[in-house]
Amino acid sequence: MTNDKILTASHLYKSFPSRRGDVFALEDVSFGVRPGEFLCIVGPSGCGKTTLLRLLSGLLPPDRGEVRFNGEKLTAPRAEIGLVFQNANLMPWRSVWENVRLPLEISGRADAPDAAGAVRRALKLVGLTEFSHSHPHELSGGMQQRVVIARTLVHQPQVLLLDEPFGALDALTRENLNLELTNLWRELGATVVMVTHNIREAVFLADRVLVLSPRPGRLTAAIPVDISRPRNISLLYDGAFNDVAFRVRQAIRE
Repeated sequence: MTNDKILTASHLYKSFPSRRGDVFALEDVSFGVRPGEFLCIVGPSGCGKTTLLRLLSGLLPPDRGEVRFNGEKLTAPRAEIGLVFQNANLMPWRSVWENVRLPLEISGRADAPDAAGAVRRALKLVGLTEFSHSHPHELSGGMQQRVVIARTLVHQPQVLLLDEPFGALDALTRENLNLELTNLWRELGATVVMVTHNIREAVFLADRVLVLSPRPGRLTAAIPVDISRPRNISLLYDGAFNDVAFRVRQAIRE
């Protein structure tokens, strides 16, 4: 790996104990992510995609290998790396503002002079300023997921890790949020690594798609998406788009 990567995974192995012996989730996974890149990771269910994101976030240690962030070995979570899970996991008794403010409270920054500005900026980025006093039960599923993204953005991370963030939503809501996510990514200039089971979503969003094999997950393909930006929904019916999606689908089969 060269030092032009903001995030690198080098020869990652990870297993988990079970009653029937160790379950091997990942085996010898190596890749790098360029600053500002939008990278999607796909593969069959149970191939270790979520485990890989947890390793990249510093939440889990690898059994072997290492993750480096800006050249430094990652041994614990860092504010510069934000992680968004599939489930909204919002606190129902707290308002949208209070949910987004939570990471600042945990880090002891809630009373800092810039704290309110950070929350305000995060809500503006996801288009929820007017809902800051609402509670989660008053929001749609898509809006709740935007609150989760805002909560992650309040620390202004350099890298955003997304674990199937729109998987529980209907197709039309998911398409709209994909458009919003690309706009947000352009505005932030952040690096994004996203796990998804949806091949077309991966191709629509990504600069590059990584394919993992069935468990234990191994990196079997890295497919560039050479389609110009900005992208819109009509792209989903374009021949070049479908060609790339088919290449990704074939790589998952192999």
